[in-house]
Amino acid sequence: METNDKISDLKPPSRQPETSTDRALNEESPNDFSKRTPTRVVVGIIWNETLDQVLVSQRHMTKDFGGLWEFPGGKVEALEEDGFALSRELREELDIAINDFEFAFNILHHYPHKSVELLIYNVFSFFGKPRGNEEQQIQWRNVADLLIDDFPKANGQIIDYIQERAGF
Repeated sequence: METNDKISDLKPPSRQPETSTDRALNEESPNDFSKRTPTRVVVGIIWNETLDQVLVSQRHMTKDFGGLWEFPGGKVEALEEDGFALSRELREELDIAINDFEFAFNILHHYPHKSVELLIYNVFSFFGKPRGNEEQQIQWRNVADLLIDDFPKANGQIIDYIQERAGF
């Protein structure tokens, strides 16, 4: 994972009023990751009973990375515990109640326009039949058929983890 080193304050030492040029120099550059607070996102790797398929959903065309597939989950709300956020997001998105889940790992990823911290959980059992509550397509995908080009870049490590765990 790459991050840029912290860029020191570019404002010239002066007691003169700040000019528009000074303000432009002090604003966050799109690639100055050190000043960004990453958005915390819980992600569920939802396994089938034989651990050879995982559930994926397709992002709406109106969202960032529209049309790509993703592992279900969503943003952690302020003061919300991560496990509760995962449970809430999967209930809202898929109409399931998770039963057996465990934290796997986290990923800090920087896109040009935002940074995300993905909190990855394995979900081994749940109650209910998954359905796209937000009118998104969902499908069970064979672990061997997961291709990084079908997902946002931050999901590459998740796919590697899934395939390694399943013995591929």
